[in-house]
Amino acid sequence: PSLVGSEMCIRDSMLEFIEITDPVPTPIPPTAACAGKLHLCLYVDSIQEWVQELDKHGVKPFMEPQEALLGDGVTCYWVYFMDPEGMLFELQEKKLNIL
Repeated sequence: PSLVGSEMCIRDSMLEFIEITDPVPTPIPPTAACAGKLHLCLYVDSIQEWVQELDKHGVKPFMEPQEALLGDGVTCYWVYFMDPEGMLFELQEKKLNIL
């Protein structure tokens, strides 16, 4: 396949964007937990606001946002979406539990 790409560097991190201009379709299971599956995770301030905004544009999550209490007193929320080309995206929100 032919590739077009660019990259963005911020401090010690790099984000690379690659477009395959003549892709060969291959079936990929729509789950985040399968071998070889890559995804992009974006941290957001409010999962619910993003789910509502994406819904306005016809983007539906695989499931309702999930919640987990982490060992350091932080609650983590996450949800997965897939773009029209099959790229998996995750939105994640973390909140410090203050008593």
